[in-house]
Amino acid sequence: LGGAAASAPAAPKSGTSWMWEDDSGWKSYDPKTSQQIENSFIAGSSSVKLTSGFYAKKPVYVVKFGKKKMWQENTNTGYRRPIRRHHGASIQYSLTDAKKALKKSVKKGKQAAKSNGQNSTSTTPPGGATFTNPSSSFSSKAASFFGFGSSSTLTRRSSTSKSKPKNKAKKPKPMPKPNTLLRKGNRFTFEGKQYMLGKAATDAPPAKRATDAKKLPNANKEIAKMLAESVEGVKTMRGQRGERSVTQMIQAAYSHGLFMHGGPTSAVNKLIIPALKHIIFWCSGKNKTDPKRSHILNALAQACLDCQQVQAREILRMFRELTNQAQTLQLQISGFLNPFKEGAVDMLISIKHAPLCDMDHTKARPGQQRAHLRSAYVAMAGDIMGMHDTLPSKNDRFLYDAKDEAVRILKKDLGTSDPSFIASELMSSIDVNSFVTGLLADINNQSAKADRSIDRKCVFTWAKDNLKNPHLVFYDEDRKEEFAKQAPSRPTKENEYNPFLSTKVLVDILLKMKFIELEQEQQSTKTQELESKKAEVVEKSKDNGISAKKKKLADDMKKGQSEETKKLIDWLMQGTLNEKSMQILIKSGLDQKGIKSLNKIELMKIGLTAGQATAAVKMCKNIPPK
Repeated sequence: LGGAAASAPAAPKSGTSWMWEDDSGWKSYDPKTSQQIENSFIAGSSSVKLTSGFYAKKPVYVVKFGKKKMWQENTNTGYRRPIRRHHGASIQYSLTDAKKALKKSVKKGKQAAKSNGQNSTSTTPPGGATFTNPSSSFSSKAASFFGFGSSSTLTRRSSTSKSKPKNKAKKPKPMPKPNTLLRKGNRFTFEGKQYMLGKAATDAPPAKRATDAKKLPNANKEIAKMLAESVEGVKTMRGQRGERSVTQMIQAAYSHGLFMHGGPTSAVNKLIIPALKHIIFWCSGKNKTDPKRSHILNALAQACLDCQQVQAREILRMFRELTNQAQTLQLQISGFLNPFKEGAVDMLISIKHAPLCDMDHTKARPGQQRAHLRSAYVAMAGDIMGMHDTLPSKNDRFLYDAKDEAVRILKKDLGTSDPSFIASELMSSIDVNSFVTGLLADINNQSAKADRSIDRKCVFTWAKDNLKNPHLVFYDEDRKEEFAKQAPSRPTKENEYNPFLSTKVLVDILLKMKFIELEQEQQSTKTQELESKKAEVVEKSKDNGISAKKKKLADDMKKGQSEETKKLIDWLMQGTLNEKSMQILIKSGLDQKGIKSLNKIELMKIGLTAGQATAAVKMCKNIPPK
C-alpha cells in the first residue's frame, strides 16, 4: 500500500471497523474515528493524526500503519497500543494482512456483482465490529477469537430457528467439595518429636518507612553501563509490550518510580524509589564480575519484561535481602521464612487458576493473570500470615478484578473465601522441614563469599540476651555428637570463632522465639477442649440438661418462691430462653400448662421478643411439662 492513492483499491461501503486494545480487551473506535482511519489506510498513508469523533478534543493520538503491526501512539507520552482492522470475517493486525484482505474483498465484490446478488447475513460480535458473513465460508480462526467457536456454531446462533439437539448430554454429577485448600507441608522431625510453625511465624513485620538513599552521580549513564556489562542482550530487551527498552524503564523507575503506582510521592513509590537507589548504589560499588551484582541486575532486567506489580515486588525483595543484615535475628528469620509464604501463594494459584493464570493478555484478563492473582491473595491473607511488603499488592490497579476471580474460584471449590481460612491453609502447606534445615545451612555456611540471609553476629548477640549459656551457639568438641549427622559437621579453621549451630540448639532457639512449636502440644490442647466439652455434656445429663451456669441461675431465681414456681423454673431452664424472658413468664402467673397453651403472638403480648417467643413455642413442643 505504499503507492499513490489513485492506485489503491476502493474502500468497501460497509462491514469495516477499527479497534484498539485496552488493558481489559479490544474496544471499537467511534464511527467517525474509524472512518478517518479507514480513509487514511485506503489512501496509502503511513500514519494519521486522530482529529475526528472522540479524538476531536484530544488531538494527541496518531495511528501508524506498519508492515508487521499497526498501533496507536500518544505523542505526549510515547505510549503505544495495538490496533486492528475488521473487514467481513477477517481480522488484520498488520499492513501486509490488511492489504491482502482488501484485495480479496474487492475481488469478491466484483464476483458478487456478476452473480444474481446473493444475500448475506451479518452479525455483530462483542466489541461493536460488524461482520458481513457470506454463506459460502467463515474463518474458524476469527470465529474462535471472538468466542463464537466454529463456523457451524456461528450459523446456529444467527439462525432464527430454535431447534434443540436430539441427544442432550447428561451433566456430570458435581464432585464433592474438598475441606482443605492445599496439601499439608512436611513437619520437622527431631528426636522423635514433630514440629510445626508457631505463633511468631505469622507475626506482622514492622511497618516499612521511606529511607534516604545515596544518589549515584550520572545515574542514567551508570545504570546503562552496568546493565550492558552484566546483562547479556540487554540492548534488545524491551518491556511495556515493546514500547520501551529495559534500560529506559530502570532509569525511569530510579528517578520517578513505577508510573502504574502513581507519582513519585505515592505510598508505593515512596518505598520503591529509595529501595532502587540503594540497590543501584550497592551494585555500583561491586566489581562487574561479582556474581551477586550480576544476579541482581539480571533479576531487575527480567522483572521489566513482566508487569509493574512484579517489578515492585522484586525491587522490595532485593532491598530487603541487601539490608537484612542490619536487622535483629528475629526479623532476619522472619525474612528467611517470607519466600516460603510466597511459594505457598504461588502453589495455590497454580492449583486453582492454571493454565489461564500463565497466559498472556490476549487470552486472559489482567485479573486472571498470576501477578495480579498473587496481589489478590496477598491483600486478603498476607497481613494475617505476617508477609513482608504487602503494600504494592494492596495498590495493584487490577486488585478488585483479581479478588473477584479468586473469590469466585474459592467459593465454587470450597464454599468459602474467608481470609483467615486462606491464611491458615497457606501456612499449613509450608514445608517446615525445608525451613529449619535451610536456616541451619545458611547459618553454618563456611564459604567466605556466602550470600547469607542470617548475620552470624546477630546469632551471638541474641544468645547473650536470651540463653543461659550463650556459648552453645559455637562448636564444642565436648558436644561433637550433636553435630555428627550434619553437613558440615564442624567449622573450618577460618570460621572456628563464628557461631556454628547444632540442630538441637537451633530447635531450642526457634522454640524460644516461637517460630516453631511441638505439634503434640496443639493436639493435646484440642484433646483437652474436647474432653471439657464432653464433661459439660455429662454434667448436663446429670442435672436434667441444665449446665452448671444455668443451675446457679436457677438457684438464685428459686429463692423465696413457692414449690409450683420452683417446678416452673426447673422446666424453663431446660429450654434456650434468656433470663429476662424467664422472669417475664414467672411474673405472668401462668403455670406450665398455661404457657404451653399460648401461641407466639400471645407470648409476645405478655412481653417476650419475637425470637424468644419462637424459642418458647419450640420448648413447649419438645419439653413436656413436669
